[in-house]
Amino acid sequence: MLRHTLTQALKELRTRIASGDPDLTAARHLVERQVRMSPEAHAYLDKLLAETREESSREELLRPFPAELPAAQVVEHRVWEEACESARRNMAPPLSLTVWRDEGGLTRLEVLGLLTLALRRLAATPEFGAGPLLPGLQR
Repeated sequence: MLRHTLTQALKELRTRIASGDPDLTAARHLVERQVRMSPEAHAYLDKLLAETREESSREELLRPFPAELPAAQVVEHRVWEEACESARRNMAPPLSLTVWRDEGGLTRLEVLGLLTLALRRLAATPEFGAGPLLPGLQR
């Protein structure tokens, strides 16, 4: 259930950021109300986003997929491309939704990459860990 909640929250965040929300905090506030996240899910989402932000370079955030896409990532890549296209369309005239602020200095497109990398990281995390070196979602 935790994996489903976090996946839905990250997907909704990606949609809201692409649609023109002014920052990640405002988007999170609305998504957390919509998804009805538990305190455990809040904490894990904070941890997941912080670790992904810390471990990723700006180049990875702008291009979260390798040049040669595995067949399993084609759909995920297309969804990310559509989110970026939507963000670019919303930032261009006549809408010009250019108001964006991020305490880490990331651009809107980099935050879309961050959310995509966090989704991929969540999908690779096992449900149950194998000790302290290989933690899972459930403790």
